[in-house]
Amino acid sequence: MKSFRPNEVKLIYPTVKQAYEAFEFALQFYDEDTIQHHITTKVILLSGNSTVLGVMTVSESAHTYDIVETKFILQAAILANAKSIIVVSNSPSGDLEPNDAEKDLKNQIKLAAYLFDIELADYLLINNEDYYSFADNKVL
Repeated sequence: MKSFRPNEVKLIYPTVKQAYEAFEFALQFYDEDTIQHHITTKVILLSGNSTVLGVMTVSESAHTYDIVETKFILQAAILANAKSIIVVSNSPSGDLEPNDAEKDLKNQIKLAAYLFDIELADYLLINNEDYYSFADNKVL
């Protein structure tokens, strides 16, 4: 019988460098039965070479609005020693065009992250089939 040795366990941490990779990666953390029911905002924590350090849910809210505390996003990033973050929020309505509140939140997160030398690499609005990337649309 072979004994278990901790160094035999190989964990695979994906890298996320493009918006489509972030979208595909993030979808696994959303329940397909509720992605169109209520808003959930998550943060993907990344190392300096864009390796995923972790994913954290920072807010779950009603169908039409979401209250996201920037301090929870930054707390997770600081504790994970993340170099960059990607914020992902689903859109139960399916509408992926960012509204003024989402644009303001993106700006608030970007400024707060900057103060801690953390890059907001992207902010994605997603549904179960598609996404909107602030970075790809050059409005980050």
